[in-house]
Amino acid sequence: MPKSPANNRPSRRHVLIDAGIYLPSIRKDGVGEIVVGVDCSGSINRRQLGLFQDELNSIISERRPQRVHVLYFDTQVHNAAIFEQGEPITLEPVGGGGTSFCPCFEYIEENSLQPQALVVFTDLEGCFPDAAPNHPVLWAATKDHSAPFGEVIPMAAA
Repeated sequence: MPKSPANNRPSRRHVLIDAGIYLPSIRKDGVGEIVVGVDCSGSINRRQLGLFQDELNSIISERRPQRVHVLYFDTQVHNAAIFEQGEPITLEPVGGGGTSFCPCFEYIEENSLQPQALVVFTDLEGCFPDAAPNHPVLWAATKDHSAPFGEVIPMAAA
C-alpha cells in the first residue's frame, strides 16, 4: 500500500482500503480569527476583569488563533485592539456604564469580520441583539443567567 506523505498522518475518515489509497489528514496550527468582547460596564469589578484575562490567556494558549480582536465595551465599543498569533494579550479595559452586547455584533458586521467565534466575557446583565449572528457565540459568564442564543459557559464567580 502507498504511504501517506511524511508530514501528514493518514486521516481515518479518508482511508480507502479497497483502493489502497490514504489521503493525508489536514493539520492546522490554531484556529483562524476570533473576536473577544470584554464587558467593561459598571457591574464588572477588577477581580472579574482579572478572571477574564486568565481565561483569555487559556483560550489563546489552547486554540492558538491567528488573530484576536479584543473589543472593550459597555453600551458602545470604546476601544478595539488586534493581536496577531503569538503576541501577548493584556486587557486594558475602558468603559464603566451600562451594558449592551449589540455594539460587539455591530462592530463585527461593520468591519466585515468573519470570526471563527465571538467570545464574550461578561456577567450577562445587559441588552442582547434581536437575532443570532452567523458565527458561534460563547458567553463566558460570571453569573448564572441565560442568553437568547449561543452557548453560556459558566466561569467561577469573582
